[in-house]
Formats: sequence, C-alpha cells, structure tokens
Amino acid sequence: MLKRNRPRVEDTPENYAKCLCYTERCPTYNRSSLTGGLFCARGRSEKTIEKKGCVCPSCPVWGACKLNGVFFCVYGAA
Repeated sequence: MLKRNRPRVEDTPENYAKCLCYTERCPTYNRSSLTGGLFCARGRSEKTIEKKGCVCPSCPVWGACKLNGVFFCVYGAA
C-alpha cells in the first residue's frame, strides 16, 4: 500500500506570525467570532463559521508548506 505524503504545517511561533488568518485581510475571520489562527496546523475552529472568502492561498505558510486546501478554519488542519 502506498502512503500519501500529506503536507504538514508545524505549529510554531514563526508560522503563527506569518499566518494571515487573523489579519484584516481574511473576510471569513473578520465576519465571524473566530479567535486564534494557524488553522492549517492547529485544526478547525469549534465555532460555526459562515464562509465569506479565504486568504490561505496568499499566505506565506501556505506556499512554504506546499498546501493545496483552503478554509482550514472550517475543514481542519492540512
């Protein structure tokens, strides 16, 4: 059986500082009661979220870790 290598994002202070989730640029984050960030590493929010747009593809963490998903705050970690 082949193992698929899934991208993994390290939950580090450096990655959190680069994360765009909690900035004013993310319409989903700003129009909800989300707190925290780096959902691509930490997993989805437990809050109900209405998707309003996703800035993940423009995030330096997304590019550096070669991610291909979006809305990690809704769907969970990469």
